[in-house]
Amino acid sequence: EFDYLGRRIQINKGHTTISMEGNIRKWIEGADAPIGAHAIEVPHTADLFSVDTKSPDLTEEQATLFHSSVAQGQWIAQRARPDLATVIAFLAHRVTKPTMQDREKLGRLLTYAKYTIHERLHIMPKNQQLEVYIDASHAIHDDKRGHTGAALMMGGSIIYTRSMRVKRNTKSSTETELMATTDQVPNTIWVSHFLESLHIPFITSTPVVWCKQDNTSTMTLLNKGPSGKQATRHIEIRHFWLTEFIAYEELILQYCPTEEMLADLFTKAVTAALFRKFKDALGIR
Repeated sequence: EFDYLGRRIQINKGHTTISMEGNIRKWIEGADAPIGAHAIEVPHTADLFSVDTKSPDLTEEQATLFHSSVAQGQWIAQRARPDLATVIAFLAHRVTKPTMQDREKLGRLLTYAKYTIHERLHIMPKNQQLEVYIDASHAIHDDKRGHTGAALMMGGSIIYTRSMRVKRNTKSSTETELMATTDQVPNTIWVSHFLESLHIPFITSTPVVWCKQDNTSTMTLLNKGPSGKQATRHIEIRHFWLTEFIAYEELILQYCPTEEMLADLFTKAVTAALFRKFKDALGIR
């Protein structure tokens, strides 16, 4: 057991745990947000992505503290607590002009972190097979941009997550999912190349990466490449670079039912039942 960059890491044979209790405690103590007195099951409410334009702006001092707290939360979410990532991703979009509503959302996140401070990320890979779950919510932000999420698993254990706003507006959920896939897969391919450079073999007769998707129209576009159909011919060619990887079976698309789509956790304010299910799948307990 040892400490590294604020993380307490414990390594046993086939089982590694990571926690950041000290950082979470400092995060809570240094924040300027209303923290609840009772434990809550989820770090968000159903209106996470809703923006109240009538909510008062924070003072300059409050806004500075808000920005600092969100940055600290990003550090923790990226390194040990991916269950915090979706709320943090939304609040990061709000740091330029935060309001009292945003402060309340931060307060709920901190309340959740306070009462789950002892939970750890458990990593227990069964093999070296990479699977990436990719999902997106269309037009969920106030400016009608979408939000994407990715969860990269190795042997059934999480090794990377991402929750982020789509970089531009799209015309349909299919286009949003396409952009999500082409934006999120490169990191997965890099990880596969990194593992290869370490001479870590993949399971014989399996593809380099399985890519899980729940949008069949997006899967069709990626498998077949650019289409001349009116609904999709405006989509830029740069979003189809994955088609070659698929053709050479370096990447295999696989349909994943929405209720099993782990990346859904990083795209929206999921229900408490789904949050518990996906959190357990991530290995946080």
